[in-house]
Amino acid sequence: MRDEFSEDTKIRLAKRAGYLCSFPYCGTLTIGPSEESKSSTSSIGTACHISAASMGKGARRYDEFMTPEQRMDISNGIWMCYKHGKLIDTDETRFSIELLNSWRILAEEIATLMLENGYDFKTALKLIQGKNPLTNEISMTQIGVENELIGDLIFDSCISIAWGDKLSDSIRDYAIEHARNSFLHGSATKFEIKINDNKIIISDNGKEYNPRELLSKKSETGGTNALKYLLSKFGSKIVFTTHRINNLNQTTISFLRASKEILNITPCSADISFKDFHSGKKSLTITANCKEFYVVLPPYFSLSDVYLMPRNFPQFNGISSSMIFIVQRISDNVSEILSKNYPDCQIIIIE
Repeated sequence: MRDEFSEDTKIRLAKRAGYLCSFPYCGTLTIGPSEESKSSTSSIGTACHISAASMGKGARRYDEFMTPEQRMDISNGIWMCYKHGKLIDTDETRFSIELLNSWRILAEEIATLMLENGYDFKTALKLIQGKNPLTNEISMTQIGVENELIGDLIFDSCISIAWGDKLSDSIRDYAIEHARNSFLHGSATKFEIKINDNKIIISDNGKEYNPRELLSKKSETGGTNALKYLLSKFGSKIVFTTHRINNLNQTTISFLRASKEILNITPCSADISFKDFHSGKKSLTITANCKEFYVVLPPYFSLSDVYLMPRNFPQFNGISSSMIFIVQRISDNVSEILSKNYPDCQIIIIE
């Protein structure tokens, strides 16, 4: 026997989504007038169970520990157009309970923006930007389906909504090349991507390797081009860190919204206050394990501050790690002088 939603639950589920499909980027209006009569309506929406209404053939995400009341509750539902309602019941691995719950919450946030401010669907989507991508992950033991697996992961996690379409596309391109290189050149037997909070963590158990080495290569390969493009186009917005941890190569991509977030992302980072900066007494430890080192400079960094750096922080000169300066609200002039004094550095500007 199926634990179906009541008609009242279906209507409330549809209304909370604004009668729009909750599948990311779809936003199809699922209700409208019918030509049958002047009072008739037509619907192409469906109230889908997140955890299946019953067990048996074709049941997706069935949870035997749920009670019938829990299966029939609105919290176990998501409003979809018929097309996407059918799609989410074809693959319970890709369309997990956690992911569908996140989609429902996101759809309701979009509907709230549209209701309270009169925005259309596309405008509301843009205003959602700045949120964290949705938690998700994949694991691979060989190549052959990496394009689809990684592409679906990036899409389903709504990275383009959180961070923008172009950055999302560039991360997908790089991740696919990274996966192939791990197996073909690093002899990896396992490759994973985990998306959580504001981080995308890419790991493999292949030979020790630092992806930044690709930046010095002159030959054009998929991996080299993908990484160069990612960092040249979006290096001022993202943090790209690499480590060797517990026999795993680990690369983390994060979108910085506040300068001091870097301190929680990587131990290869330091925060320098104005007092520390002008006294020159701040002790910085840059270990050999740090493939790149992030320095949070004081806000409103000025030209004379840049000229003081060689004297007060001589350790910034000639280090083997890649130097990345994180600055808040600086002028183009300051940025240019900083780049001139440290030609190999990268600058991330927080607005």
